[in-house]
Amino acid sequence: MAANDVTRMRLTGAQAGVRYAQQAAPESPVFNVGQYTDIPADLDTARFAAAVRSVVADTDALRAVVVGDGPEPLQEVGPHVPGDVEVVDLTGDGGEDGARARARAWADADLARPVDVTAGPLYRYALLRVGPRRWLWYQRYHHLAVDAYAITMIARRVADVYTRLGEGREIAPSGFGRLADVVADEQAYAAGPRRGADRAHWARVLADRPAPALLSCAPPAPHAGFL
Repeated sequence: MAANDVTRMRLTGAQAGVRYAQQAAPESPVFNVGQYTDIPADLDTARFAAAVRSVVADTDALRAVVVGDGPEPLQEVGPHVPGDVEVVDLTGDGGEDGARARARAWADADLARPVDVTAGPLYRYALLRVGPRRWLWYQRYHHLAVDAYAITMIARRVADVYTRLGEGREIAPSGFGRLADVVADEQAYAAGPRRGADRAHWARVLADRPAPALLSCAPPAPHAGFL
C-alpha cells in the first residue's frame, strides 16, 4: 500500500451484525475482546514495539475504521499505523502477586471502556511489567476487527517478527490476506447461483422448525461482564 492509499469497502456480514448491535448500545464495551500473554523473561521493549508496528502495518483489519452512519456503513483501511505499545511498570509493594493484581485491575478498567469504531484504532497494546523478569503483553481488540482465532494468529506473528528482528534475520511475509478480498468474496457469493442453492437446501431442512422470533420480541442488547 502506498503512503497515501486508502481503501474503502463494505462491511462483511459478520462485521455489519457487530456494528448494528454496537449502535443499539453505543456505551457498552461488550464487544471488547482481550487477552494477555505471560512473558517470563527479559524483554527488549523497543524491539517488541517495532515488531508490533510491523504486524499492524501488514494487517488490514487492524488499520480499519467504520465510516458513515447510514443504513450501509463502509469501512476504510488506511496506510498508517495509529497506536503503539504502551509500557506500564506496575512493580512495587506486594511483590509479583501485587503487581499482577494491579495489572488485572488495569486491564479490567480498559476493557470496560467503549470503543468508537469510527475513530480507531480498534486495538490497544500494552506491556505491563509485573516483575524484574516478567511482563504481561496486554492485547485488546474490538470484535468488529478480529475474532479469537485471528488474535492467536496476530500474537504468533508478533513473536516471530520479534525473534527475527533480534537475530538480524529478514522478516518473512505474513501470509495474511487482504480484507478487500474477503469482502469481494462475500459479495460474489451473494450475487452468484450458490447462494440460491444453499437457501433452497436450508429451507427444506428447516421447513418444520418453529417460526423465528420477530425483532420486536428480541431481548435488549447485551451488556459487559463476561470473563
